Amino acid sequence: MRVLISVTYISEDGAFGGPVSVALNQAAGLAEAGHEVTVLAGWDGIARPRAPGFELVLLKSKPFAGMGFVATSTRSLGSWLRRNLRRFDVVHVHSGRHLFDLAVATAARRMGRPYVVQPHGMIVPSSRPAILILDSLAVRPMLRHASSVLALTDAEERSLRRLEPRASVRRIRNGIRPVQAATSPRRAEVLFLARLHPRKQVLVFAEMARLLSQRNRTVQFAVVGPDEGDLTALRSFMSANPDVPLRYEGAIQPGEAPARLAQALVFVLPSRGEVFPVTVLEALSVGTATVITDDCGIAQELADHKAALVSEGSPEDLAQRVESLLLNPSLLESTTAAGRASVRTLYGIEAVVNSLLPFYEDAVGARGILWMTNTAAPYRIPVWESLARRFPVEVMLLEPDQRLARDDNNRGPEWEARSRTNLAFGVSWLKTAVLKRGEARYYFGWLRHAHLRNKRAVVLGGWESPVYWLALVRAKRARVRTVGFYESHLGSQGNTRGPISWLRRRYFATLDAVVTPGPAATEAVLQMGVSRSRIHEGFNAVDVTRIREVVQSTRPVQHGDHRLRIIYVGQLIPRKNVGALIGALTALPNASLTIVGVGPLRAQLEQQVVATLSDPDQVTFVGYVPGQDVAKLMLQHDVLVLPSLSEVWGLVVNEALACGLHVVVSTRAGVTRSVERHAGVIVSDPDTLSLLSALQSLPDPVVRILNPEILQQTPARFSDVFERAIMSEKEL
Repeated sequence: MRVLISVTYISEDGAFGGPVSVALNQAAGLAEAGHEVTVLAGWDGIARPRAPGFELVLLKSKPFAGMGFVATSTRSLGSWLRRNLRRFDVVHVHSGRHLFDLAVATAARRMGRPYVVQPHGMIVPSSRPAILILDSLAVRPMLRHASSVLALTDAEERSLRRLEPRASVRRIRNGIRPVQAATSPRRAEVLFLARLHPRKQVLVFAEMARLLSQRNRTVQFAVVGPDEGDLTALRSFMSANPDVPLRYEGAIQPGEAPARLAQALVFVLPSRGEVFPVTVLEALSVGTATVITDDCGIAQELADHKAALVSEGSPEDLAQRVESLLLNPSLLESTTAAGRASVRTLYGIEAVVNSLLPFYEDAVGARGILWMTNTAAPYRIPVWESLARRFPVEVMLLEPDQRLARDDNNRGPEWEARSRTNLAFGVSWLKTAVLKRGEARYYFGWLRHAHLRNKRAVVLGGWESPVYWLALVRAKRARVRTVGFYESHLGSQGNTRGPISWLRRRYFATLDAVVTPGPAATEAVLQMGVSRSRIHEGFNAVDVTRIREVVQSTRPVQHGDHRLRIIYVGQLIPRKNVGALIGALTALPNASLTIVGVGPLRAQLEQQVVATLSDPDQVTFVGYVPGQDVAKLMLQHDVLVLPSLSEVWGLVVNEALACGLHVVVSTRAGVTRSVERHAGVIVSDPDTLSLLSALQSLPDPVVRILNPEILQQTPARFSDVFERAIMSEKEL
């Protein structure tokens, strides 16, 4: 997995503290586990942190005076993110209310990269007006859109949920790589190692040192850390108390804390509001006895394991705890041993990495699929439902229901998406304008980058409309995988030469993968120059399970005559060639034909029946029949005929075969190559004589096919093909 870990600021004095150590430890652990890791950070231009096994990108950064780490100037951050962010699978943002962190999270959201946020206790609800505004504009959206927000303690989890109830808050531990315990003699020293920020309470440590030095003149006291406001007060204390053996050593570089901790006998962290201090873990790891306050996020856990002493935080109580360690060698030894054991079992980086990976995998897996198509075809819904069991699926429709209802191509209310409820996938509509040319529809619309946010792939159900080209360009820029769905075959393709053909070839050459519904469409895609390795061939599917349930629940119709009962289902338009089928009836006086469908040719076809058939009652026009009722009507017939002059597929063939009917299908239908060897299928040229010959070749009597092969071609099986196309080669 390719992981980007960001942290606000790395400096020589280690002023940003624990989040830097956590980020670097996580990066090292992930790299050791075989992942590609990059750490991105603002930088003072001086610090030289170690980066074992991972890439470290340090961008020169300068905090604004008086604003701490909230506002830093990192001029190259935006350009670096634009150039590099899309190559990562997941982004881990170690974030406070800092502009650097917010910029990384916002860029990830805009570029469709999933991200997790780890606030380290730095984001808590506040009533300050400036913070309320920042939270509303940036912090809460960052938390809300994160795949996971990682809290270190129960208190932090409650705080984050209170700030943003819709955030997906989950628990994690901090961890470190265990360090070899010091073998050289330690100083009789008590150490404070932290930022000199009021919350860290270095003056409480100083007062503790004064009290303890009155009773023990052999022990020394040291303060290490960058100044964040309390250094002046500390120096005043030292001047006022020259007899206290207390010295200030300044700051140390990131990564040097364990070595300095290993020199001391006792480490004291008197701060308040600590969530999960890494310095405590580092002290435990190197075998330095540790004293912390009772409101530290891990105080109770360490106390339960006897790994540290816990104080109520006053100078007097801290002095008492430290003195007990100095005067009791067995307590000192047992505490340090328990501390090292806790690091191995509870706070080791291996355990942290193992807990992080499911969050990353969830983030990557939660990236959904955008399927762009013109209408919510009823036969496609089971495929989307099946795919939605594995990925979040959003179907983006180009044709709104209101316009669909007025369109000449309208096939009935079940094609209107708003009438469907309890779908496993989401449905949205892109605002479009449409240009009509016969049966063709060309859609114009504006797809925004936000539409591709947190998407792992976009499935494009067409190529002719400008909106599909825009979606292709947007997806490529966002590094979202592009999958085309191409159903046409060489017999139904138009514009096989010239600029339109060239544009089509360019479009499909750009796609990452193409799904076809059968060998006829695959042949057409191969002729465009697409390599076979990028083509995923399936079998166009209808809900055969539902149809079979209809078959099993419907009693066979007993006819008293020996008529051959023919059914046609489809639009009444020239391309469907229904007139040729009616012409065949002139030589089939014992046959009847039911015509299901509507279209502009109905009146003309009715006139043909009256003019050419001696018995016009041979043909019945039933008009529109809802899709859920078509199977019941088919079961009253013996054979379906699809006489089309051009047919991209012909899903009524699937439906008829699932009902057990025989089928006469035109050579010019896309379905033909896929079913020509199925029992009961007769392939015919679409002229009247050929259709007549095919109908005359049917067995007498025509017997229902009991176990049709088409039942194996389910929507779930077809969705498996889309899944393979959606997954990259590395994921398969």
